[in-house]
Formats: sequence, C-alpha cells, structure tokens
Amino acid sequence: MPPQAEIFLLVVAHPDDESMFFSPTICSLLDQHQTIHILSLSNGNFDGLGKTREVELMRAAEVLGISPPRKYVSCLDVGHLQDGPKEIWKVGAITDAVWGEISRILQKGTPRDESSAANDRGSCNVAIITFDESGVSSHPNHIDV
Repeated sequence: MPPQAEIFLLVVAHPDDESMFFSPTICSLLDQHQTIHILSLSNGNFDGLGKTREVELMRAAEVLGISPPRKYVSCLDVGHLQDGPKEIWKVGAITDAVWGEISRILQKGTPRDESSAANDRGSCNVAIITFDESGVSSHPNHIDV
C-alpha cells in the first residue's frame, strides 16, 4: 500500500483553473483536514491582466477555504511559462517549477497538523494533483502541465 499523502500540491496552468476544474477536490481535501497548496505556473497574462488574475487567485483560494492564501498559494510569472494557446511549455521548466515549490513548502513547514511528520521538513509524502492528459479543456498550457 502506498504511503498516505501529508501534503497535496495542486498544479494548474493559470489562475481560475483551481476554481473551474478543481474546486470539488479542494473542498473535499479541506473537509478531510488535509493540507493543500496551489501552484499556478503562470499568472494568466494572455490578455494583459496577469496582476489582476494573481489577486483573484488569492481571493478564490480564501473563498475555497485555503487560508491564509499567501502561505499556501504561489503564482509564477516567468518568461518561459507564459499563458497562451501558442505557448509551448517545456517539461523541464514545469518540473523545475514543481520541485521548487515542493522545496519551498518543505522549508516553510506548513502542515495543518503541526504534529504531523510533514513538519520534519526533511521528508514527507506530497501528492501532486493536476490535469489529465487532455488538459480537461484541451488548452495547450493545461496539456503541457
């Protein structure tokens, strides 16, 4: 039997993906008193609204029950992971971003249950949740994730 996850990391392409595609999962995990973090690989700046969408992501996380969102939610704005149907995201860039986020989480030690083994910061079981191979909506950035 695989070990139980102590932390869940939801990896999405853009702000609003967490609400449009994963809110039932987020709510279910929170109902089970699980620790969940969200990593948005871009700030969704395709229409020039990236900063606004970052704020909306933080608000949405709080409404969903992830609080304080600044502790549990990260939104990237890097040149090689930009929102857009013609943007191709390289696997290495995505992997680096996800590993970087896992490292940040483990260094901060943010489990909901402070007595959990995840608080050891050296080792814990992290479950990554993301899109299926068709990206749910077939958006190229979703598929790349």
